[in-house]
Amino acid sequence: MKLFPIHSPHLQILPKNFTTQDRQQFLVNISLSQSLEVQNRHPKLAPNSIKSTLSYLGGSFLVANLTIVNKSLRYTAYVVVNTLSDLTWIQCFRCNPCFPQRNPFPSERWSSFTRMSLDDLRCAPHRYYNGSCGFEDSYGSGRTEGYLGKATFMFQADGPGEVGINQYYPNIGFGCAIRNRYFPFNHLEGVNEIAGILGLSPGPRSLINQLDMVIKERFSYCLAPFSPVRGSASTTTLSFGDDAKIGGDDERKVQTFGFRPDAHHFAYLGAILVNGIRLHIDPIIFKLDDLYYETGFFIGLTAPLTLLARPAYAAVRHAMVGHFKQYGWRPMERSLGYQYDLCYAQVMSGNQVYPTMAFNFLKSPKDKGEIQFIIPPENLFANMEIRGTGFCLQMLPTDGLSVLGAFQQVNHKFLFDLKNKLVSFIPQKC
Repeated sequence: MKLFPIHSPHLQILPKNFTTQDRQQFLVNISLSQSLEVQNRHPKLAPNSIKSTLSYLGGSFLVANLTIVNKSLRYTAYVVVNTLSDLTWIQCFRCNPCFPQRNPFPSERWSSFTRMSLDDLRCAPHRYYNGSCGFEDSYGSGRTEGYLGKATFMFQADGPGEVGINQYYPNIGFGCAIRNRYFPFNHLEGVNEIAGILGLSPGPRSLINQLDMVIKERFSYCLAPFSPVRGSASTTTLSFGDDAKIGGDDERKVQTFGFRPDAHHFAYLGAILVNGIRLHIDPIIFKLDDLYYETGFFIGLTAPLTLLARPAYAAVRHAMVGHFKQYGWRPMERSLGYQYDLCYAQVMSGNQVYPTMAFNFLKSPKDKGEIQFIIPPENLFANMEIRGTGFCLQMLPTDGLSVLGAFQQVNHKFLFDLKNKLVSFIPQKC
């Protein structure tokens, strides 16, 4: 399955007149919405305590191409990837209200499409909608509801010698969205191509579960380099099952640590290091709050920038500022209109170097041995148009959960083994 950055010129989704600051704010909003959406899915007794007005495009910057077939007919649309929900849905014909879209799915005229019955095991949670199984879901300020149905999906194989081969999977359950409110797709350039959401979180309705015999509870990806501001025409392949492989050599060793696929890909983070020095951070902020999800560290695929809980971010920022202080540099004031927290209007020269940074993950809750994920400088900082030139740290403070963003995962192969609750990674040119 091919994934595209939402700001890729291939998609031509963002307005052409977007400035550098507009693109910065766009990615900042998406990143922050990831943390808030997790908490929104595990609310306290007063759900209004979280105001997720930042939820933008379903809380993701990755878009996939989804194809539904009916004999000789094909319906193809772009869907926003969401790793926090197990529900895949597309907007259907006769929706009211709708978000602007070029071509809603014609479910009533699609002969191979059938509504899902209430006794189907995928009808969970059990919800009635006009005689069949219904659904509702929310993404920050956006809200959708409708009925579940079944149809044949088509995917292209990505394995060796299989590129371009179509594979067909009948009886795939998904949502036909009828009432859609407050989605921001109408803010995009021209005619909207986004049709809905692709839910990749484990659950009875998830494609991962429905295709378990093929996927085998395994998926992998290797994010190609992209500019957090200018976008990129590169694509990323999301591989499943036997195609999800990882391998190393004498110089590049595959490393593995534990995670919880049932908790939005929570990982056991033990420490953060800058320039090889372990920062003084209370580990409680990285421990999973199973009830309200107010603390924890998660591996994100759809958040472009890394988010760190404020105490952790403050420690990282202090170390970064101390590193650049040796060159006589001072960080820019945020009031100058740049959306990142730590920026410098400087250019590296001579013997000047960027600081190094690493996340140390615990092998498992019981095994306190640590696996180090080193973030290279090109994945920490990005060049910006600041007084002509400069750079910014591609991380943000948050009052919510901490998330390892996509920009920090570039040029690394990741393999997620959901059955054994293990994540493996290796540096690799993607």
